[in-house]
Amino acid sequence: MEELIQALGIDWKLLIAQAFNFALVLIVLRLFVYDKILKVLRERKKKIEDGIIKSEEAEKRLKEIEGLKLEKIKEAEKEAKELFLKSEKKARETEEQMLLRAKEKESEILAQAEIISQNKIKESETVAYQNLKNLLKASMLQLLNFKPEAIDEVLISEAVESLKKQKNEI
Repeated sequence: MEELIQALGIDWKLLIAQAFNFALVLIVLRLFVYDKILKVLRERKKKIEDGIIKSEEAEKRLKEIEGLKLEKIKEAEKEAKELFLKSEKKARETEEQMLLRAKEKESEILAQAEIISQNKIKESETVAYQNLKNLLKASMLQLLNFKPEAIDEVLISEAVESLKKQKNEI
């Protein structure tokens, strides 16, 4: 075996010194550096894990907020639609009320016009009957050649009434 070691060019004294140096460096690194490096790595790992957790939570919140946003938009659209329908219904009701009032006003105006028309007709008839009465009186005076004092007012009134009845029969 010694031949093999010499054939490879390995010096056992040098090898033991290097092994001792390596062990010494390993012990020094283990005592002073390794714990600090592990601590930094653990802290970094924890920060990364916390960051991932926070990122996942942020994504969840973002999705929740997005869901709430969509829900609020739908709710606002629903409220707008309801408001529009209420406004439309109120407009129809107002229109119907206005039409009803207009029809009532029209009926009132027509009734008043009918009353006025009836009054005018009665007034015209009264004037016509008065004129007829005067005409009959004048005609009777000329036909009978009597004095106005002698004409019986009752006969004239009866003649007028008779004419009224005849007019109503026609």
